[in-house]
Amino acid sequence: MGEYDYANARLRAMRTRLLHRRTLLELASVARVEDLISRLAEVEYRAEVEAALARYSGARVVTEAVRLHLARACGKFRTFFAGDGARLMGILLARWDLHNLRAILRGQRAGAQPEQVLEAMIPAGDLGEDSLRTLVHEPDARATGELLRTWNLVYARMVKGALAAFEPTRQWSRFESALDRLFYAWIFNQLNEGAPNDQLVREMLAREMDVLNLLAALRLRASGVTRADEGGEAPFIPGGNLSTGFLRSLMSAEREEAVLAQLRASPFAGAVRGAEG
Repeated sequence: MGEYDYANARLRAMRTRLLHRRTLLELASVARVEDLISRLAEVEYRAEVEAALARYSGARVVTEAVRLHLARACGKFRTFFAGDGARLMGILLARWDLHNLRAILRGQRAGAQPEQVLEAMIPAGDLGEDSLRTLVHEPDARATGELLRTWNLVYARMVKGALAAFEPTRQWSRFESALDRLFYAWIFNQLNEGAPNDQLVREMLAREMDVLNLLAALRLRASGVTRADEGGEAPFIPGGNLSTGFLRSLMSAEREEAVLAQLRASPFAGAVRGAEG
């Protein structure tokens, strides 16, 4: 673990500069946006606030500063690691590429303005700010996938595969489910079997998949869907710890009490207790 000592020390130092609960409560109590901006400029967000003020005003300054700060922090993570650590950090940060692609493709489908979509972008993965600003101007998913192909990025194959799943039914949920499945299948393929640190990343990603699958099951249930389509294909990402049977049972539960009972008996019991509190 010696190769990680430097990175861990830098990460711990960054953690000490996170905003404390008391500071966050103070920021939440500020009455005017202008005062909130001034307060943010007094802490770790000064550079990002100044950059945001050069382009925006009002509440947009706050959201832009937070966006830029998160991207800068994630960018620093890459510089802390070398060798195997850099590879694993790249795998973890690639999840932001999925986040950004999903937001871009949703925006294109909804006909949103590029500047609106850019508000949701966190350029922390392989797709940098300039690449994202180019992608948001593409007209649709097919054009986006083609541009990614010309850049020789693996995400092009994911968009192409998601489009293939989308075309038969024209259901957008099928597109996003396929995109998620293809992304995480690729991610897992990058991890080495038997390597302890790779196993830690695998466990973290599996937990993340559980959250995504759980939310998908609950959303489907809320919309009155008990089967994802006539063929019974569930939009769940394989590789997590929650079984498809468990997720399907949540989808088909008739009463809220039954859903809560199943969640209390799952690894998410603590989260349920916290929400109920």
